[in-house]
Amino acid sequence: MTQYQSYADGPRYTLSAAEAAPNLRAAFLKNVYVHLFGAIASCVALTAVFMSTPAIQNAILGVFAVRWGGAILLFGMIATTWLAQSWAHNGTSRGIQYAGLGLSVFANAVIFALILPFAERAAPGVSQSAALITLAIFATLTAVVWYSGANFNFLGPILWAGGIAALVACVMSAIMGVYLGIWFSAAMIVLASGYILYETSRILRDYPTEMYVGASLELFTSITTLFWYVIRLLMQLKDGR
Repeated sequence: MTQYQSYADGPRYTLSAAEAAPNLRAAFLKNVYVHLFGAIASCVALTAVFMSTPAIQNAILGVFAVRWGGAILLFGMIATTWLAQSWAHNGTSRGIQYAGLGLSVFANAVIFALILPFAERAAPGVSQSAALITLAIFATLTAVVWYSGANFNFLGPILWAGGIAALVACVMSAIMGVYLGIWFSAAMIVLASGYILYETSRILRDYPTEMYVGASLELFTSITTLFWYVIRLLMQLKDGR
């Protein structure tokens, strides 16, 4: 649908990708996936820097080592993701949109710098295997949306409810010390995959062509979530629990 946006250089009317002229739609989709690739590449590079810098590693581990450190990281990540999403969908400033995408990249790099060393020690090569599986899942789901033409917007309420249930499960697990096993990881992979279907469908149909930064952040968040839970599942399958 046509949406009104206000920018520093004046107001604009923006069309959704589905309504835009073919050249504008193609440019929008190119921008979305170029920004997505850039965000993933930046996250990989930052994670490598953080993992190879002892001072940063010690600072990250210091937070995790304090009482309720895991809960602090969990709620810190939730707050950071919310703030990044808010900034990336800001209709008045392209700079704030990029700040939101950058904040999400930075936060995910911190988390991966914390968990990947543990994962690799427990299951050498697991991050590479998880990356290939994540790429295969993402490519398959993207192809399903692009070539089927199906509208997956109906998944919105289901995914919202699933996300709330997953958050409650994580909080209760942290409070009660209950281990969330293989089935939770599998369910989270399904949930992240559902978000990729839903977000790709919205990008093709509903997103204004000016909001490619916000659209790329949506996909980036789902891909990083999918990647983490694929790692977790592979480790659990190796351990048998």
